[in-house]
Amino acid sequence: MSLNPLGKVKVKNAKFGSLKIIDKYVLPFALKYRFIELINETYIKSHVYKNKYDVIVLTSPLHYKYIPNHMLLESSIIYECMDNIPFFMQES
Repeated sequence: MSLNPLGKVKVKNAKFGSLKIIDKYVLPFALKYRFIELINETYIKSHVYKNKYDVIVLTSPLHYKYIPNHMLLESSIIYECMDNIPFFMQES
């Protein structure tokens, strides 16, 4: 599953052999408006909880908190973004 901001990219669901890519949109401006963040959270959780994913691609570190703990252990999480956001970096 890949999460993409609405209007930034065109999502395409595709299948390559046993690899199935499921793209989903999220609403932009979630940092600015709490109600948009709640809509995105509900939308993401509804898709993540009812499916099993081998790989989840996040385009924002904010989406990380919507992934259930059991999926963090069962799925590979990929953060794919060009921004320099230190959210996933840990101190040594």
